[in-house]
Amino acid sequence: ALSLGDTLRIGSWEPGIPLPFALLEHLPLLHHLRAPSRFSVLVILSLAVLAGLAWSGWLEPIRRPLLKGVFTVAVSSILMAEYLAIPIPVFEAGVRPLYDSIAADSGDFTVVEIPGIEQVPGHLMYHQTAHGKRIFIGTAARVPSEKTDYYFGLHLVRPLVDLRKGKIQLTPALLEQEKPLAPMVARFLDIRYFVVDRGYAKRGVLDFLEQVLPTERVAEDGNQVLLRVREDALPTLPFSVDPGAPESRMYFESGWSRAENDGDTHFRWANKRYSTVLLRRPSGSVDELVLNIAPFETGTQELRVHFGTVHLGNVRLDPGWNELRWKLPPQKKTVERLELRWSSIEVASPQD
Repeated sequence: ALSLGDTLRIGSWEPGIPLPFALLEHLPLLHHLRAPSRFSVLVILSLAVLAGLAWSGWLEPIRRPLLKGVFTVAVSSILMAEYLAIPIPVFEAGVRPLYDSIAADSGDFTVVEIPGIEQVPGHLMYHQTAHGKRIFIGTAARVPSEKTDYYFGLHLVRPLVDLRKGKIQLTPALLEQEKPLAPMVARFLDIRYFVVDRGYAKRGVLDFLEQVLPTERVAEDGNQVLLRVREDALPTLPFSVDPGAPESRMYFESGWSRAENDGDTHFRWANKRYSTVLLRRPSGSVDELVLNIAPFETGTQELRVHFGTVHLGNVRLDPGWNELRWKLPPQKKTVERLELRWSSIEVASPQD
């Protein structure tokens, strides 16, 4: 019963009758099972044992061992013939020529494929073996929902997902909202190429990319269009982050409330014991991190700071705003993670 899924399905007919697997989706730990088809292995194993017992019972009246063996071999041969594939099906592995253009472009950057921005089709990862660049999404098990919520909540990314699925239409209001923000996200994630399936052009995906980003078509065929983002036309990476700016969402990865302001001061409350910030240094000369942090008004609060795998230090926060400075390890060209570990967390904002 568990292998049948959360609701009854008979062919294409779904009467909506709940099945036992629906209960597992609401139980701690068991809700991670996700795929009911995994229970089919146990079903097949049990049926194989029952089939063996039935076959033994059917052979019981036959007295001659040789005849039992002949029947067993004959039936086994029929079963093997059922699963025999002659000739063995093969296919030619290869990628379209437009991926050669990506491979020929030197440097370390990100390639986004559509479809594939929020899905993980196998061919997307196979394409990576040809072009050798970073891809926006890959296969990983048990990714925390807060990580996927971060990436799929970004400007540029969220509209692309919704346009691809046909959930939204390409409107002047959407373009006006994304034009100032999409280039910042493209710079932050170091996106240089988009490979777009032509089937999604009618949903506005191509028009959206060509209107909100400085792009040029560098290759295309009957199935796909390759867009290159003109890096020189993207905004530069900032030296400071304003927590209240519209683009600040891409820096505050997890463990933060929405932006608030107190007069001219913009800030975000930490709402989890571990809060993370994603950063990219604008130049190799940046070797110092400066944070302005205010603790909760009640009690004392201590902070442990990690930058990637490096422990920068611990600090006890004084009342009011604290300016904290740390020397940074050598720069990485990719996005770097700052992790703030709080000794305690309180509900400080109605937005929590």
